[in-house]
Amino acid sequence: IAKLLIVSANYQIAKDKLQAVLSMNGHNENAVMLLVNLYIHEQDLKSGIAALRTFREKNPFNVPVLLQLIKLFRRSGQFENIKSVIKELEAAIHDPVNALKLNNNGNSFNTVSMGLHYLKGYISWFVDNDA
Repeated sequence: IAKLLIVSANYQIAKDKLQAVLSMNGHNENAVMLLVNLYIHEQDLKSGIAALRTFREKNPFNVPVLLQLIKLFRRSGQFENIKSVIKELEAAIHDPVNALKLNNNGNSFNTVSMGLHYLKGYISWFVDNDA
């Protein structure tokens, strides 16, 4: 429904629907990415970053969401926050308590570790060359 509303330029209704989906299911990656794209379309990067941070609290190992967060930080010039995202992810990966979360959520250590390497490569290529 939200995609149809976006196509028909009913952005506020689409945002309301996506926020309702996220309130019912805080792990819905598609909903948060659509919501962030709406915020980007409206040039509201702060709200997009806030939505991704909220999602990240519930899903700390979701690499596509972390990549989108890094892109928004880069776009808004918040380069120091990019490094903190990577440091937090590295710390979370090596935390013994999170080892259980990784296995229970269907993410393996290897998958998240590969995602971390991808993010580091993205930062090295796109962010470090811009700063």
